[in-house]
Amino acid sequence: MARRYSYDLRMKIFKAVDDGLSIVKACKIFNISRNTIYRWKHLKRETGDIKVKPYGPAKGYNAKIDLKEFEELSIIMIKQLKN
Repeated sequence: MARRYSYDLRMKIFKAVDDGLSIVKACKIFNISRNTIYRWKHLKRETGDIKVKPYGPAKGYNAKIDLKEFEELSIIMIKQLKN
């Protein structure tokens, strides 16, 4: 998995580039790839910010089942195990 850079570091890099540092020099100084800076620039253009994307399970997915569904599945599984 790719390394996740902090929002603070991203802002420092953008400030350095905005202040006139070339992207190539910024990449060497901060030890990141040019592609990373270009992706951040694209993200800023699309969303207006360069915040770190949330990490973890996708939001809105709910794998929980209610008690009735659990009981029905349990009965089906028990029947299959008996056969």
